[in-house]
Parts: sequence; structure tokens; C-alpha cells
Amino acid sequence: MNIEFINPARSGQNGEMGIRVRVDDQIIICHFTQEALQDVNPAMRMLSPIEQYAANEAKLKAVAEQLIRDGKIQNGQVFVGTNDVRL
Repeated sequence: MNIEFINPARSGQNGEMGIRVRVDDQIIICHFTQEALQDVNPAMRMLSPIEQYAANEAKLKAVAEQLIRDGKIQNGQVFVGTNDVRL
């Protein structure tokens, strides 16, 4: 499975961030919830979602990639929530 994140990530509703991901020949959207952004590095909770994403991009992408590999894509989307980043 070939997974490629297509930057840049963009802010969405309710403080979430989203990024397009090419999975083989399909484009999906990966959503990082506001809670996931805050919980991936609690020391940065007061930063904006864009700053939280930028500071933790590698870890967030690694979590998203694992969810994709685990088959968690639904309707062309994958969601990274707080429980995913706490593992």
C-alpha cells in the first residue's frame, strides 16, 4: 500500500485539521480532531490547531498512516481522534 500525504494541511470546522492523502490511486481526506491535536502533546494545548499540527506533524501522520493500513477508511475519510494519539 502506497500512502502519500498531500500538503498542506488545512483547518476545518471545530478546530480540526484535514489533509488529503493519496492511498494507492485513491484520494482520501484525513481529519485530525481538535481533541487529538491537543492530546498528542498536552504541553501545546494553548496553541492554535495549525500550530499544534505543525509541531506534531510527524507523529500525527504516523498515527494516520497506521489507521489507513488498518483499514479504517470509511467513505473516503479517516478520522484521527484522541484515543488514537494516546496509544
